Amino acid sequence: MRQIRACTEGKGGHAAFASIMWSPPATMRPNAESQDFFKNLLHVKCDVLLIFGEQDPWCKPAFAKKMMRVLSHRPPSSVCRYVQLSNVGHCPNHEAPKAVAKAVSSWIAAGNQPRTAIPPLVKPDEEFREDWAVVYAREMKEQDIRVGLMDLLAVTFV
Repeated sequence: MRQIRACTEGKGGHAAFASIMWSPPATMRPNAESQDFFKNLLHVKCDVLLIFGEQDPWCKPAFAKKMMRVLSHRPPSSVCRYVQLSNVGHCPNHEAPKAVAKAVSSWIAAGNQPRTAIPPLVKPDEEFREDWAVVYAREMKEQDIRVGLMDLLAVTFV
């Protein structure tokens, strides 16, 4: 309970909590052959941009690493990019809106050019001064995402 409450204190947590409370529930594809999240990732046909908070207590960067590994098994023309934000938890869009806006804007601005030709979405360790903290953004490849032993075990059993 303490962990859930802590997420609503400061750093945009109150806005994130409110948006979650009033959002419609997610649904699976009606003809999904599996309820396994990672197996269903293989059916994603569009390019994917992942943005994770480094301090997320639930969706740790280890999950992004596993998602990238799974997504890499799609056709070679499919692209997956990952941006990790320091000093950010579970709701990057609320906790670091400037950093998220930069990464998403760069992704969208690329238009129809091949995603493999898109330059980095953020500068290495680019600094963003949010209202409540300084956030550093870095784009990473799967092999660069550091995963602790406990996090590795957690994603193995999910």
